[in-house]
Parts: sequence; C-alpha cells; structure tokens
Amino acid sequence: MKYDLLSYISKYYRGSQVLYAMSEGVKPPQVTQWIKKNYIVIDHVLYSPRRNLRLYDDSHKQKELELTQESSLDKPEKNLSLSAAKLHFQHFYNIEK
Repeated sequence: MKYDLLSYISKYYRGSQVLYAMSEGVKPPQVTQWIKKNYIVIDHVLYSPRRNLRLYDDSHKQKELELTQESSLDKPEKNLSLSAAKLHFQHFYNIEK
C-alpha cells in the first residue's frame, strides 16, 4: 500500500510524529523535513523523491527532429548515435512509430 508519510504516521503511529521519530531512531525535526520533502511509504518502506520525470510526448518528438537535423549537418556520427538512442527508447517503452 502507498501512503504519503503523514498519512502513514496517522495510521500506524496514532498521528504522533514524535513516536514515529523514536521508532526510526531520528529526531522529530528530521520527520518534519521528510514530510515537507514529500517522502512516501510503500509497503512499509520509506522513499524520497529524486526528481520529477517528464513524459515522452509530441514536444519531445519535435526536439528530436531538430537535434537530428542539426547533428546531420555538422556531425554525421552524432546523428547515428541519436537514432540508435531513439530506437532503444522506443523499444524499451514500446512506443509505436
């Protein structure tokens, strides 16, 4: 089950951040920081967000086209590596052409 940390503390620690901090061996301000940084709990494991992931969409296709056109003018070897990366990405994420 997935919870934001505050919901997890509410459910399993009677809403006590101090009790949760004690059980984790940290000071309460650390728990406050985790909550502010949007940590989540999945199957009783604490996770911290690292970065927002961008979705592959039509704007990315346009950027790829621009990069391919630029690199084919100056550096044909880069064009090949960009094409190979695009094919790998499409295969890995099962993207239809």
